[in-house]
This record gives sequence, structure tokens and C-alpha cells, in this order.
Amino acid sequence: MAPHSAGRARGFTLIEMLVAIAILSILLAIGIPSFVDLLNRKRLENTANDYLSLIAYAKSEALKRNAVVYLLATRTNGRTWSIRATTTSPCTSLAACDLRTMDATQYRNVLMDSLSTNLDGTTIDPIRLLPAFSSLATTAQSVVYEVDQYQLKIEMSITGLTRLCVPTSKPVFGGYKTC
Repeated sequence: MAPHSAGRARGFTLIEMLVAIAILSILLAIGIPSFVDLLNRKRLENTANDYLSLIAYAKSEALKRNAVVYLLATRTNGRTWSIRATTTSPCTSLAACDLRTMDATQYRNVLMDSLSTNLDGTTIDPIRLLPAFSSLATTAQSVVYEVDQYQLKIEMSITGLTRLCVPTSKPVFGGYKTC
């Protein structure tokens, strides 16, 4: 082995550093939008799953308490919304009758695009665990959540079955079917 020459220092040249920084910048420019897109889809899925969890919780509370549980849903606009499971109707937020609440402040950048009018005031029967929509509606009631270009629609039928799907005009993701 030949000894290292005393005049030549080991390390990176300025050109090598600039090339490495340029390559890293290109990779980041390509990767960051994909990562943000992934976060938005996951945020939307989390919100939809929390809504499904709230419905299941309302059913279990109706059974446990042997009493009607109410689903109270409000939407002022896409950024101001709430869905609550309560023991009475009406029930103010954070009161003793408020069992569980979902609202826009808990879900950053998640908009409620639409809310079926007959979902507010839905009762969950403690015996059959079936929903009774307000105005005695017999069609499925739905909520549509949105983040950027993605939407998820959650439908609840009169038999209490729920379905998660992507509205037809929106891009499909995560294996969800269109509705």
C-alpha cells in the first residue's frame, strides 16, 4: 500500500457537494407532494372510520343503557360541523347527556361536503339497534367528508348497515368502491 500524499486532503469537492444537493432537491421535489397526498387520504379515512365508530358506540350504549340514543348532526358549512351521540335530544355539547362528539375542530382540513337532512335526530332503538331517521325517512342517510380532491361517503341504511364508498365524480383510492 502506498502512503497518502501529504499535499492531498481527503473529503468531498465543492462540485461533488453541489451535485449531491441537486439530486437530493430533485428527489424531495418529487416525493413531498406524494407524501402530502398520502397524509390527506389517511386523514380522510381516519375521519370516516371515526364516524363509523361513533355509530357503533351509539348502538352499544343504547344496548347497555336499555334506552334510546340519539345521533345529532349539524353542518353550518364545510368547516363547521359536528356529529354527536347523546342520551337526550336536544343536548348541548359537553353536557352530561353528550356521550361522544365528532366535530370539525378535531379533524384538521377535513370538510363535511354534505349531510343528509334526516340524519339529525336519528334514534337508535335499544332492542333492535336499528336507526329511526328523523321525518321517518326510509332511504339511506349519508355524510360526505372531503380533503382536497378526495371524498368518502358513509351511508347508513334503515337496517343499520353502513357503507363506505367514493362518490362517482371523485378519484378512487384505498380500495373503496364508487357509489
